[in-house]
Amino acid sequence: MKKYIVLSLLSCLVLANLEANELEYKGNIGIESSYIDHDIVGKRDKGNALRADLEFKQKTDNGQIVFNGKAIYDVDDKNRRYVDANDLYYKHEFENADLLIGRNTRFWGAMEFYNHTDAFNTKDWRDNPFDYDAKIGANNIAYTHYFDNSDLALIAKIGQERQRVQDQASVNNFLPANYSDDLQTQKGKNRPTLYLKYTGSAEETQFDYAVIYQNGYDEQRYLAP
Repeated sequence: MKKYIVLSLLSCLVLANLEANELEYKGNIGIESSYIDHDIVGKRDKGNALRADLEFKQKTDNGQIVFNGKAIYDVDDKNRRYVDANDLYYKHEFENADLLIGRNTRFWGAMEFYNHTDAFNTKDWRDNPFDYDAKIGANNIAYTHYFDNSDLALIAKIGQERQRVQDQASVNNFLPANYSDDLQTQKGKNRPTLYLKYTGSAEETQFDYAVIYQNGYDEQRYLAP
């Protein structure tokens, strides 16, 4: 049996909230250090990385601009040295609707570790693979209309994200050595994927539900020979 021991050696948190000119932001900088007790040949038993996260929201007269990004520099794993903007979009707000243009992640059901029903978000395997929120943002345009206890969204997702992984010496790399992140698709990679999503809730029974129609690619990736 594998034993996982994670040691937090240092965490330097810088949190700030500012409301000036309708601007809000927060961020943190920290050092991730871990030791993993295992008996897998060729795999590292430790890891050290510097991580920074930043979020900000700028309100405008008719909407808001949102950014949510992270930067990771892993001392041992060159594949985990990257910067990613999970959210970078403008949302224009109407009386009972909004229009979003840009890049973001979306809530698509809640399941631990891996949500096989999530047909929108791409899993970020270079980050912590056991973190449900480790996702890669997607470029999309979405119009959402709100009712009393429900909403109807029309979403056009543009492009497919590459799914990079940690290096072969990482215990979080479960793939064969010849894995390539070159994505193969039946049609063009920039073919839009359309979603029609109706979401609602029944207040009396506290029951949430969603009905989704999709036309295009999903996020169920498979290995090709």
